[in-house]
Amino acid sequence: AYLYDPQRVGLVSATLRRIGTDSLAFDGSRKALMAQFRVRSSNQILAVINVHLASKRHQNSIFAPNQPGFDPKEAQRIAQASEIRAILAQLEAQGLDYYVTGDFNDFDFSETLKTLCADASVNLMQTVPRAQRYDYNHRGKLHTLMHAIVGKRQAVDGRYQFEILHGNELTGVQPGTMGTRATDHAYVISHLLVGSS
Repeated sequence: AYLYDPQRVGLVSATLRRIGTDSLAFDGSRKALMAQFRVRSSNQILAVINVHLASKRHQNSIFAPNQPGFDPKEAQRIAQASEIRAILAQLEAQGLDYYVTGDFNDFDFSETLKTLCADASVNLMQTVPRAQRYDYNHRGKLHTLMHAIVGKRQAVDGRYQFEILHGNELTGVQPGTMGTRATDHAYVISHLLVGSS
């Protein structure tokens, strides 16, 4: 779902849709949600895609006796990223700004993120100093799984601010148990200036 301030932006209702409903890449996996919003003050459009790509839950431990580190969902995530990249290419051809965010279940250096960004997008997570570049704590190891993808033109023009609000991922988490927090990820926040600067 999207929460937005209708006094600042308006949903372009015809653009609201799920990505991957008829795709093998998204079979058995959560579908991405896409919508376009019109900024009321400038009449500019921002396309937003919210993702939760195939889970890393079944990945083998790096200490597993058989196939250490093997991730059976990696190929599926790459295929999902490829489908989203095709949509981004359409948005770029229309001259529209876009923002892709959510739980990518993969690292900023992964083939999944390389496929999604290609040469036309920038992952704002990579603008954060390396020591602060994490949003998830898996058994004491800090990871980046949440990302923020914008078009290269948006990044080059400097029309963004991006930050990670650390906290949730640094407190105790008991894997497999329900907690009282809304999420075990840190929150990522992007401020975007839509349209040419």
